Amino acid sequence: MICSKEQLEGIVNKSLSFKPLTEIPAILAYTSNSSGFNEGEREFFQIFDKKDNPIIVDDKPLVLYRGECHGENRIKGLYHRGVNILFLKDGEAYVSTRTLDKDTYPGYTEFSASEHSKFGEDYLTAAVRGCMEELKQKVSPKQLMPFLHTKFDNETQSEQVTYYLLRHDGSEIKPDTTEIAKGEWVDLAYLKNTLKEDESMAKLHFRDDHLPALKYFLRCYDGG
Repeated sequence: MICSKEQLEGIVNKSLSFKPLTEIPAILAYTSNSSGFNEGEREFFQIFDKKDNPIIVDDKPLVLYRGECHGENRIKGLYHRGVNILFLKDGEAYVSTRTLDKDTYPGYTEFSASEHSKFGEDYLTAAVRGCMEELKQKVSPKQLMPFLHTKFDNETQSEQVTYYLLRHDGSEIKPDTTEIAKGEWVDLAYLKNTLKEDESMAKLHFRDDHLPALKYFLRCYDGG
């Protein structure tokens, strides 16, 4: 989607400042809130419209600070990209628990690896990178099987997400402790039974934004 600065302000219903970047060929939009962001909140997220097309302003792709994409006071009406990967092995799934200092869903259980896309990065490339960075698992794109692409809006963020399955070879998994508090293999039958007993998966404290994808997978999984 191509739009002017004024049109973008109308979409998000906020007054924005703009700055061309030298680090990447993009233009940054930001609010006065960004002055108090820490280093992690100043990561750049490339921004997309509802159809997952890059937003172009002044002939340059649009980016926002991470801190402007998350939380109640975020810039709404725009999407960033994410990927989630579920490792499977011998009837089990590997689930990870997020560290308590995460800016979204601290301490919640989620898929094996969860990653935001970097600027100019497609979903598959982000998934391969996420497996290495978060779990020290070197995987090839051919090993990753997409099973769902969706978008969601909630009080925390607006994101376009692709979910992947990976048949794990049993090699050692080494979670990045700055991202993942713990990881464990969980029996898929247990997950299915827990879902039947508790629609919210509260027993696992599973993050609610990715719960629909987990339910979808469990409904479709044939045990193979």
